[in-house]
Amino acid sequence: MPSRANQRFHFLSRDASAKRLSTAFDSVTLYGQDPAERPDIYGKVGTSGVSIATLDDMKALYAGFDLCSPQTSVSMTINGPAPTVLAFFLNTAIDQQIDRFREENGREPEASDGPLCEPTHWRMCVAPYRQIS
Repeated sequence: MPSRANQRFHFLSRDASAKRLSTAFDSVTLYGQDPAERPDIYGKVGTSGVSIATLDDMKALYAGFDLCSPQTSVSMTINGPAPTVLAFFLNTAIDQQIDRFREENGREPEASDGPLCEPTHWRMCVAPYRQIS
């Protein structure tokens, strides 16, 4: 369950100035299955890792962590469904920034407000000698 993994992340990082979240996924997630659609795999959910099948699962997993902070590092062990899991992760980070903007400004963000997160905080190595920043 994402909420239990989230509690564990908070416990392990409570006194750390930098948050290092190493995420292992269960076999259900690694095979790209949704337990809501496949009740026959229920016994495998959460075995040896966290089960993530929806954007809401990803939001619950990283709730309370600022995914755009340079002090937060997230690693994920994932293969086949990596594009989907990465999309969940990026949308979670974006939604966190939008929620923060709403709380601080009392309104929806507009294009004229500029970026909600500095692009220099986002780096993904796409090849050994090339980085997108």
